[in-house]
Amino acid sequence: MSAATTPTPPVPMPRPPMGGPQPSAGGGVLDPVRLVRQYYVWLVGAGALGVMLGVAAYLVLRMVAPSYQSVLNFEVRPLATEVGQPGGSVGQGGRDELDTYIDTQAFVLTSDRILERALRERDVQSLAWAQGFVRGGVMDDRAALRELRDNVKAARIRDSGVIRLMVSNPDMNAATVLANAIGAVYVNDNVQQSGATNLSNIETLNRKVNTLREDVRAIDRQTETLLGNNQITALNQQTTVWYTEIVNLQPQIVRLSDQIASLSERLGNSKKLQEQPGVPVYPQEIIEQADRSTIAQQMESQIANLRATMQAALEEFGPEHRDVRRIERQIRSLEAERQKAIDRERVNLFQLDLEQQQRSIDSLEASRKALVERLTEAQRKLAEVTLVLKQLDDLRTERDQKNAAIAKFSGDIDNLTLLNLRGQRVRMLGDAAAPDGLSFPKPVPVVLICTLLIPGLVGGLIVLKELREQRIRSPQDVALIPRTRLLGFLPELEMDPTAPPRIETAALDRPEGAVAESVRQLRINLLKAMSARGHRTVVFAAGMPGSGTTSLLSNLAANLSAIDQKVLVIDANLRRPALHRVLGGEEGPGLAEVLTGNAAFEAAARPTALPGVTLLPAGRDRKGVHERLTTPAMAQLLRQARERFDIVLIDAPPAVVSGDALAIAGQADASVLVIRAFSEKRGLVTRLRSQMGDAHAEFLGVVINAVRPSAGGYLRRNFETTQAYSETGKLPPGVTMSGNPPA
Repeated sequence: MSAATTPTPPVPMPRPPMGGPQPSAGGGVLDPVRLVRQYYVWLVGAGALGVMLGVAAYLVLRMVAPSYQSVLNFEVRPLATEVGQPGGSVGQGGRDELDTYIDTQAFVLTSDRILERALRERDVQSLAWAQGFVRGGVMDDRAALRELRDNVKAARIRDSGVIRLMVSNPDMNAATVLANAIGAVYVNDNVQQSGATNLSNIETLNRKVNTLREDVRAIDRQTETLLGNNQITALNQQTTVWYTEIVNLQPQIVRLSDQIASLSERLGNSKKLQEQPGVPVYPQEIIEQADRSTIAQQMESQIANLRATMQAALEEFGPEHRDVRRIERQIRSLEAERQKAIDRERVNLFQLDLEQQQRSIDSLEASRKALVERLTEAQRKLAEVTLVLKQLDDLRTERDQKNAAIAKFSGDIDNLTLLNLRGQRVRMLGDAAAPDGLSFPKPVPVVLICTLLIPGLVGGLIVLKELREQRIRSPQDVALIPRTRLLGFLPELEMDPTAPPRIETAALDRPEGAVAESVRQLRINLLKAMSARGHRTVVFAAGMPGSGTTSLLSNLAANLSAIDQKVLVIDANLRRPALHRVLGGEEGPGLAEVLTGNAAFEAAARPTALPGVTLLPAGRDRKGVHERLTTPAMAQLLRQARERFDIVLIDAPPAVVSGDALAIAGQADASVLVIRAFSEKRGLVTRLRSQMGDAHAEFLGVVINAVRPSAGGYLRRNFETTQAYSETGKLPPGVTMSGNPPA
C-alpha cells in the first residue's frame, strides 16, 4: 500500500464456526516415538538393570530353589476290532472312547490313591527327601503327599496316544526314583482295575445281549400274529386284494355315474316336452311308433278300401250320387277316429317311455350304490391292512435296531475278552532317566523376564508420568485441546544452529536461522487467516507472564517488513511495556496519551529502524488508562490504524493477570493466544481459548514459544537440515526433506 493512498476499510467477513477442522498433530494422546526418543536413556538403563537383576535372580534361584524333572512316558492302546486282531489302530471303541480313556488315565496317574501307594515304596522311603518328612520316627504322609502332589504333573502328548508323567524335585536322584515308583504303582493298579472292570462289563453286556435277543423273538411272534389274523401274504400295500378291488371298482362307478347322468338329462328333457302348453310335441321315434300301431294300420286299411269303393262309385254314379257322399262321410269319420287312436297311442307310448327311462335310472342307481358299498368296504379293509403294515414296519425297524445293538454289544464283549487275554491297555515305555540338568531355573527365561519386566515397569511409569502431565510442551499437545488450532511455534533460542544473540531480534539478526524460519511460517499462516476474512488488527495475548509475546511481535514485525508490508505495532501492555526498548524509541507519548486525548495518533505513532514498521508505544502517563481500552477512543484509534496500515499487531499483557487482553479483543478484528512451552497447562489454555473465542475478535489459534525438541526428535533434525541447506544448498547425507533418515 502506498503512503498516498487511503485504504478502504475492509468489509467484515462472516466468522467460521468454532469447531472447524483442526490440524492433526499426531492423532493420539501419546506419541510412542517421541517418548522413546525422549526417555531412551531411562529405557536403556532399565534394560541394563534388568539384565543384571536377571542374572542375580538366576543365581539366587539356583541356590535356594533348584528343581530337577524326571520324565516317564506311557503308551495307551485302543480297543481291538475283532478277537485276535492286534490293537494297533482305533478299534470298536472309536476315537472318542480312546480320547476319553487317555484323559481319564492322565488324571488317575496323579491321583492321591496312586501317589499314596508310591510313597509307601521302599525305594521312596529311603530317599533323603522322604526322610525330611519323618517326625518322631514316623513319616508325615499328609505333608509328603501335599508336596508330591504339587510336584507331579501328567498330560497327554498332543495328537498321540502317549501320556507323559513329569516329577520335579530339588534332588536329581529323588526325582528319578519317584517317577519310577509312581509309574510302577500305576501300571499294577491299571492291570487290576482293568481286569475287574472288564469282567464286570462283560457280564453286564451279556445280560443286555440276552435281553435284546428275547425282545427280537417277541417281535417275531407279534409279526406272525399280525400276518395271520389279517390274512396278509405280502408286505406291500399295492399287492393286496383290497387295493386291486378298489382299482377295478372306481372306473365302473364312474361309468355308471355317467350313464345315470345321461338318462337323467334325457328324462328331464322329456318331462319338459310333456309339460309344454298347447299341442304336445313328441319325439320322432314316438310319433313313428304310434303311426305303426295295429289299430292305426287297421283303420288305414279300412280307409283305403272305402276310397277304392268311392272311386268305383264316382266312375259309375258321379260325385253327386248319395252313395258317393255317404262313402266320403265314412272316410272322414274313419280318418278322424284314426287320428284320435294315433294321439292316444302317442300318449301311451310317451308315458311308457318315461316309465322305462325311470326304471333304467333306478336300476343303474342300485348298481352304483352296490358298487360304492363294495368300494367303501374295500377302502376300509385297505386302511386296516395299511395300519397293520405300518405296525409290521415299526416292528421290523425295532427288530433291526435291537439286532444292531446285539452286534455292537457282542463286539464289545469280544474286545473286552481280547483285552483280558492281551493284558492291560497301558504300558510303560521304559524307565525314567536321570535328569540331564536343572529344569528350574533356566538362565535364558529368567534373564529375559527380568530384562523385559524392568523396562516395562519403567515404561509404565513414563506413560503414567506423561498421562498426568498437563503442561503444553510441544505442538502435539495443542491437538488435545478441543476446537483449538495451532497457528505456529518458535523454537527455544538454544535450538537455533545459527545461535542468534538475542531472541527479540533473532529473525533480523539471523534471517536463515531456525527462529527466523519459524517466524516465516507463522507469518504465512497468520496472513492467510486474516486476508481470507478481511482482518487488519490482531491482538496477541500471553497466557502466563514470560510467554514471550513481545519478542514474538518484534520478530514478526521484522519479517513482515521484509515483504514490504506497512506494519503498526501497538504496545498495549500498559503494565510492563517493552516494545519501545526492543524496536527503539521513547516510551511516550504513546497509547496512554492517545486514549486520554493528550496526544494525537499521528504524533504518538513513530517509525522504527525497520522499513515500513511503525511503533505506538505504551506511553508515559499510564495510570488509570486500562479502563479506556473499551472506550470509543480505542475503537477510533484502531479504525485509523486499519486505514493507514496493512496489518496492526497489538501486544497485550498476560490474560491470567489482567483483563486488558479481553478488553482489546472486544475492539480488534482477530486474536492470538501466545503460550510458552512447559509453562501453561492445558486447562488454562482451554479456559483462555473459550474466553477469547467469546469476544468480538475472531480467535485464530495458538502460538507456542520456546519449544524444546526431544532428544533426537524431528524438530532438531529439521532445524539442522534447514540450516545446512541454507548454507550449502544441499541436504546432509542420509537426510530427507522431513529431516529424518530415509527408511
